[in-house]
Amino acid sequence: MALEDKFRWNKKYLDNHPISDEPIDLVQYYYVLAHRGMALDLACGKGRHSKFLAHNEFRVDALDISEIALGAIAHNDNINLQSVDLDTHLLEYDRYDLVVCTYYLNRKIFPSIVQSMRSGAILIYETFVAHPDNTKAPSNAEFLLQENELKEAFGELELIYYDEWWDITPHDKALKASLVAKK
Repeated sequence: MALEDKFRWNKKYLDNHPISDEPIDLVQYYYVLAHRGMALDLACGKGRHSKFLAHNEFRVDALDISEIALGAIAHNDNINLQSVDLDTHLLEYDRYDLVVCTYYLNRKIFPSIVQSMRSGAILIYETFVAHPDNTKAPSNAEFLLQENELKEAFGELELIYYDEWWDITPHDKALKASLVAKK
């Protein structure tokens, strides 16, 4: 699956897959809760969160399967780029003060995310929730949360913020879950 995923994502980024360069609101509001040390940006894409965090005094491990996407954030001394398959990559134990994961869902790595967090670390996670009224969300149910699933998956952490909400634009709408939690 890794080679197929790598090919698919590299093609999207070569085709100038449009993604905002601005960090999502959840990251902008809650990153301040974390100690300014090591951050992990999982499935970072073109690195909007990595760049934001590096600019705000974090050293960032930016992980993605696409070398094309990672190329958009090369040459930043505070960002360590890693082209990895998150299905098989092992996160380093007790390394991060902040973990950010947006619009990527791989339930198998949830325990590894928690183990990678230092005591007091902050997790910021946002992605899509399954709903029949979604018009902009992954079509594969494997990449969609169920109601309250994200909150329950990280139930061992201290919940700071959780919401399931509709992201509505003039052309699309999607149900999303946002979580901020502390280890």
